[in-house]
Amino acid sequence: MGGGGRHRTGVREREGCQERARILRYWRAVEYFSPPKVESVNPRKHLYAVGAGRPLPWEAGSAVSRVPARPNLVWRHTVHAGIFRVDKVRDVLLQAFRAPDSEQDLDGRNGGESAVLCFTVNQDGRLVKDSVTLSSCAWAVGRTLSPGPHSDRWLSGFDEDSGRLLGRLLDLGDGKVQVERRSPDGSGGPEQGLGPVAGVMSRLVVSAAKGGLGVVAGAAGAGLGPVAGAVAVKVIEEVGGELIDSAAARLAPRVQGDGAAAGPGEDEGDGQGDAAEQRTAEAEGPPSEVGVKVLDVDDLAAVTRWVAEQLGVAVALRPDAIRVKSYQVAARNADESGGDAFLNSFYADDLEQVADAVAAGGAGTALLDYLRAEADLDAMHRFDVRSLPEVVRESVQPSRMPLGRWPADSGKPLVLSQQFAVNRVMASLGQDEGRGLYAVNGPPGTGKTTMLRDLIAALVVQRAERLAVLARPEDAFARKPRTWRTEETAGKTYARAIHPLIPELTGFEIVIASSNNGAVENVTLEVPGARSIGEAWRGRAEYLAGPATLALEEDAWGAIAARLGRRGNRSDFVQRFWWGEQPKGNGAPKRDGEGHGGQDDPVLGLHKLLQLQAGHHRAAATRDTPRPGPEADTAPPLGRETWKQAVRRFDRAREQVRALAAERQEVAELLDRLAGPDALLEELETRESGARSALLLLRQEQQRLAAELTGHREEYARRRAAVPAERARLDHAEAAVRQGEEAVRVAESALHAHGEARPGLLRRVVTREPMRQWEAARLPLLGRREAADTRLAELESARAARQAVLRSAQAERDQAQGAVL
Repeated sequence: MGGGGRHRTGVREREGCQERARILRYWRAVEYFSPPKVESVNPRKHLYAVGAGRPLPWEAGSAVSRVPARPNLVWRHTVHAGIFRVDKVRDVLLQAFRAPDSEQDLDGRNGGESAVLCFTVNQDGRLVKDSVTLSSCAWAVGRTLSPGPHSDRWLSGFDEDSGRLLGRLLDLGDGKVQVERRSPDGSGGPEQGLGPVAGVMSRLVVSAAKGGLGVVAGAAGAGLGPVAGAVAVKVIEEVGGELIDSAAARLAPRVQGDGAAAGPGEDEGDGQGDAAEQRTAEAEGPPSEVGVKVLDVDDLAAVTRWVAEQLGVAVALRPDAIRVKSYQVAARNADESGGDAFLNSFYADDLEQVADAVAAGGAGTALLDYLRAEADLDAMHRFDVRSLPEVVRESVQPSRMPLGRWPADSGKPLVLSQQFAVNRVMASLGQDEGRGLYAVNGPPGTGKTTMLRDLIAALVVQRAERLAVLARPEDAFARKPRTWRTEETAGKTYARAIHPLIPELTGFEIVIASSNNGAVENVTLEVPGARSIGEAWRGRAEYLAGPATLALEEDAWGAIAARLGRRGNRSDFVQRFWWGEQPKGNGAPKRDGEGHGGQDDPVLGLHKLLQLQAGHHRAAATRDTPRPGPEADTAPPLGRETWKQAVRRFDRAREQVRALAAERQEVAELLDRLAGPDALLEELETRESGARSALLLLRQEQQRLAAELTGHREEYARRRAAVPAERARLDHAEAAVRQGEEAVRVAESALHAHGEARPGLLRRVVTREPMRQWEAARLPLLGRREAADTRLAELESARAARQAVLRSAQAERDQAQGAVL
């Protein structure tokens, strides 16, 4: 190929990489703009709205405070701050992308609500620090408004912005930021920012930061010099938090460069500063998991306002409501983040990393095959196995069989399609250079898990072949360890080291992932279970059955699979499989059989098994003749066989399997020769007859479909005409809801204004008449607010009904349209 041809090929490859990266970034954007919904207020479920004058669930007088916690449990509360309607996100996107009117309502209206901010407080109302989460959807809406979707940095920088914004909440929880407590006075408006939040106008007073943001002001003064420092600090305190933020961003590098302060992650220096910091950290102890301040309504409203305005979504989303969900947890976990609520996608960060790798041409073959355009597929190497059974027969020849199979009953082998899939996977992906994607499809109950078990067996044997060439088991691990340091207490780090497997032993791992957690657990819990192997193999097939039993919490035959994924599952696996922690319940599991001790002996974890095994080997290596004692009668838990003996036994079994496969291959080839060409001719004639019959059926089907299409078109025209009418009714209901909301706001404002006019203490002491008149005037105001609330609920219910009718009409229209298309 000439230089011009190579250049064009390179350009096409780069364009293909960029196109695949755009696909992944599209799905990342979908994840950002698809926030989880926040539940509606429901006191029966301990889900409350936050408002001025109402005690928070952790405060005295609240409904939750009147419900005692069960034994060994305490109350914990999840705060969803800045509630906004999800359909407002869609409005921002439609405006940003200038969607034509014809596309405005293709997907209908997205209902539900989400939140800008989510965090947990303990039973005392103190912030659980590692629970704080910023909504990536709200952040993405702000980025859509500015700098906009056409910017290269449109959806970049979430982690940095999240850390900056959530740091303010952590300072608030530690009492380092004060709150200006203000009542709604009608000032402000959409053009100035967010109105009342939960009924109050409180704001963060960042100029009054104590030990948190206030440090920035000190750093700013130091950076501006000895003459202007005091003046600069005064100006910063008067102007407020925005100047502090910008000053900190500009001056932090300068201050750190002068050695006055060290930023996070800096390791260099003369050692004196590090030593001083370490002594300080040791004196202070580990960082607190909870804040020191008991949060109140003004705190929640202030931080909600600050985050919404910093994100730039105060006007677009109007996130002016706060909800709290209360629930009981174990007292020992009271100050830990429970993962009970989430605001963001689990996959957005992963999609961005993969998109960057794809754009740079560093993605794997499997992913590239998955993202390949249909026009780029190599159809010449694809076969319809139903019409070409000889392809299947060739792939299941005895010589093509993997050396290992699952220890199932000998009378229950894989069916033809299952064995074909296993053999093709191993042939295409099981080699050193094997890369790509192989799909196996089938409805539930068709044997996909059964096929997977044999694939696991084939990979286990394949890796065993790599192990068998090692002179010692120690050679399976790299000599140079990988080391890192972890911070477990403030100022203290601990060295960690691990010797990874050598590259020759990697690549055999299997990760089972699905959008259905139940489907994954079914596989990972079924495969190691004792019932997954044949009756003839029970008691004979065993692979670290004791630790596997602890991990599975029921009788297991081998450490083949484990339920991992979330942190709790991983922690349980380590504690049980490695350390031997016995599961709770009806006692620890017991196992009979060789290598597991007596019937009453507890099952041991792998750590203890290896310790005992090493002890036996050391004892055997240091003496020539056995000594009397307890150890002389105790068998090593993993057997007495040496490495060389195990390798020889494996080699003999492998040669026996190869010999049996060779014998069966000879028989298969003989049968093929006996079949001869007449069988092929008969097959071709059968295909011809089938093709003629199929052609006749196709012509009949064509006539039927033409008549059916005419009916579908008529139905689509009728259903399409019904949608505008339902949309008009919905718009009328929306207008009624807005009027109802305005009536509620008027009633609440009147009630609040009346509350401001409450007689003072002195007047109440002098005479009770003013107070009696004030209370008498308050009753009709309460009645009006209650009536307005009731009317609003009725209007919202009617709107929801109209929305349901519209969605139904749109669904029927789309269904009819799909039938036409």
